[in-house]
Amino acid sequence: NHEIQSLFQMEKQSGIQGIALTKPESVDDLAHLNSIIRLMAQEKGGEQPLNKYARFKEDITLWYEEMDKYGLTKKEQKILEPIIKISYGMCESQERFMQLVQLPECGGFSLTWADKLRKSIAKKNPAEYDKLTKEFFEITAQKGCSRNFCSYVWNVLVATSKGYGFRMN
Repeated sequence: NHEIQSLFQMEKQSGIQGIALTKPESVDDLAHLNSIIRLMAQEKGGEQPLNKYARFKEDITLWYEEMDKYGLTKKEQKILEPIIKISYGMCESQERFMQLVQLPECGGFSLTWADKLRKSIAKKNPAEYDKLTKEFFEITAQKGCSRNFCSYVWNVLVATSKGYGFRMN
């Protein structure tokens, strides 16, 4: 009946709507939902992260189609699976995007660098985020990392979390 008696953040309207839309089946699903309901679309009129999560959760092949559309190889898709598949192709948390930028295939950035990225989003500092974006693409290019892979990680997966800290159009 979508009646929540007490579950952190889920008794609010956004949580009730999120539960109705995504039909969580596990504690992991609830944790992902709790993060995703806080995110906003990056572009005016863009798909809300909650709706994207619901689509991918209902049919995980849609995530693979998205990666195909961005030109990721099957090998690159396999690299993302251990980090992102548990959340149905969504990078909904700071920990996940920090893991992503530390992947050797994505530049192998240090934990310190990943934390700077986290802080730029959490502290709502778009100037620092822009600086890190430039640095990310320069370093990944220097290291010969796949442009398609790194663009997908940054512009799709990491960018999802920007909707928590700040909105950039």
